[in-house]
Amino acid sequence: ISAIKGLAKVLTLRWVAFNYAAVNVAISDWMLHKQPLPNAVRIHNPFPIGKFAKAVHQQKYEYNFFFLGRLISEKGVDNLIEAFARLCQEEKDKNYKLCIIGKGPERENLENLATELKIRARVTFTGVLTGEALLQQISQCRIAVLPSKWQEPFGGVATELLAAKKNIIVSRDGALSELV
Repeated sequence: ISAIKGLAKVLTLRWVAFNYAAVNVAISDWMLHKQPLPNAVRIHNPFPIGKFAKAVHQQKYEYNFFFLGRLISEKGVDNLIEAFARLCQEEKDKNYKLCIIGKGPERENLENLATELKIRARVTFTGVLTGEALLQQISQCRIAVLPSKWQEPFGGVATELLAAKKNIIVSRDGALSELV
């Protein structure tokens, strides 16, 4: 039933966009091409990134890799944990560490996955961080990984992390690769 409601909503919105909208706005070039609508224009998102410039790295990083975002299945954090476990297995002499910043319904499943893969001691779940605490945590992390399983239409986190001068590994699908 929810799938039918979702489809009805999308079809209604597309019908309105085709028949009544004077201009349709896309938040990325990817979105502009993925959802072609009449009179579509790309408007750059005025994202408030200035505060993230304060999160530029320290001399020594505490974490090699990190994720910042909501802990939901679409974000692909399970893929990140599985890949991180493989890296730890292949590079046994290295003491790699992963930081996961955020909250969401998948947190318990992700913690269980890290335990099951025997890397729980190397993975830190911080929960939600804001303000100076978030900037401080980001400054202690080296490489961001945003392994989204769905096609992100914009990806504001990538924009913020670029402002913090972080190297970022992103999914190639959606607008994340366009932003990076």
